[in-house]
Amino acid sequence: MDETFVIHGEWWWIAAVLRRASHDNLPRFEAVGVRDRNSRGYTATFVSDALGEIGTVVLSGDDRRTTLRVTAPDEYAEHWRGLVSTIRAFADEARETRQHFQGLTAEEVIEQYYRMKGQRSRITLNELAKRHGFNASYLRTVKSEYDRKRGRGKES
Repeated sequence: MDETFVIHGEWWWIAAVLRRASHDNLPRFEAVGVRDRNSRGYTATFVSDALGEIGTVVLSGDDRRTTLRVTAPDEYAEHWRGLVSTIRAFADEARETRQHFQGLTAEEVIEQYYRMKGQRSRITLNELAKRHGFNASYLRTVKSEYDRKRGRGKES
């Protein structure tokens, strides 16, 4: 197995869930070797005395998205996919809870805008700004930065 997963959520939060959920999803392991630590993630190898190496995960990200690259013997692939599914469920629940109590961030409104445009909606940025309590001019500024970071053309 050599798979990459992208999970929406801050990398350090995803790392905490990975630590907790790994015991419930992976075969029993005794050691986790952590290396390549930096401000955006780390690499961890899970080892069992009885089974040998269970797998290695490279975790990297920022305050929006986390990438997990998992390499493991094929016999543990479903365990790792189950672990990623558990992490993703916790991350989705956390995001939904934050959005319920705090509302969408400006970047999430822009993502919603592009999803709606992709569905051929006639929604405008001004309408979304009003709906979510943002100043329309501020939202256009955030959209410009969002577009620049992602290499998007000029859309409105």
